[in-house]
Amino acid sequence: RSYLAYKHAPATLIDVLQSGRNHGDLEFIVYEGTRYSYNDFYRAVDALGAYLQITMGVNKGDRVALAMRNNPEWAITYVAASLIGAIVVPINSWGKSEELMYALTDSKASVLVCDPPRFQLIADELGNSEVKTIVAGGASAAGILDFDACVAAGKDLECQVAEADP
Repeated sequence: RSYLAYKHAPATLIDVLQSGRNHGDLEFIVYEGTRYSYNDFYRAVDALGAYLQITMGVNKGDRVALAMRNNPEWAITYVAASLIGAIVVPINSWGKSEELMYALTDSKASVLVCDPPRFQLIADELGNSEVKTIVAGGASAAGILDFDACVAAGKDLECQVAEADP
């Protein structure tokens, strides 16, 4: 069979994500009064990716779960995890605590990035798991990491972008 294809299309998701870097200081995300240029966004992506790799030990193929509403932290986490070769596990943020925990356990995620409302739903159950947790919007319990603090800590670390599988 023959079919039409784009001659110069990006070959992988990593290629698509990396192409955003070409837009520099152009405005990319506006969210509740906060503005991110492409450069701002990718600085946060690289810092979080490095933090996930170096500090949290996330390797290619590890699962990083996302349970939060749509916001810049969701996008930053998705791109950071994808670029380091992790498998992103989006979890339905409308789920009840049992559903959230089931998805987290069933996916075998090693890291969860969530917002405070989702964290509150599963905080008690997370204490019985080995899932490392990052909360965007403020950590509120012992052993729980703050998203902004993780990004700040990763700024001086170097992220290794995963090679795409052939």
